[in-house]
Amino acid sequence: DPFKIAFEYNMDFEHIVSFNDIAENDHFKEGEFIFLQGKKSRGSDATYKVQPGESMRDISQKFGIKLGELYRKNLMQQNDQPYPGETVYLQEKRTGAPRTMAYSEFLKSQNSKNTSSLGKRIDSASK
Repeated sequence: DPFKIAFEYNMDFEHIVSFNDIAENDHFKEGEFIFLQGKKSRGSDATYKVQPGESMRDISQKFGIKLGELYRKNLMQQNDQPYPGETVYLQEKRTGAPRTMAYSEFLKSQNSKNTSSLGKRIDSASK
């Protein structure tokens, strides 16, 4: 919860939200990196191969790169998501965008992955 993080580190809530590219009512995912200062404009690696279920925000958090910069470097529209297996650039601007899907399509793929073959919803609370 961003409020708890802000309180625990005696920081403005707005900074936590801004540094982590989340909306005010969003929550952090289990095991996610949380930034207490601004992210960088470039990643430490040149490129990254997108894994199944990863969003641009996930990649942004993983490499500590500003989400807007990640979209700009990859010539992508805000909220579009790359398909798994696509390569995103973390340092330089690419010459052509990767294959992408609309955010609504990404959410549909996430919902289908969160349901097991038995039809039970899988969540972090049941682990």
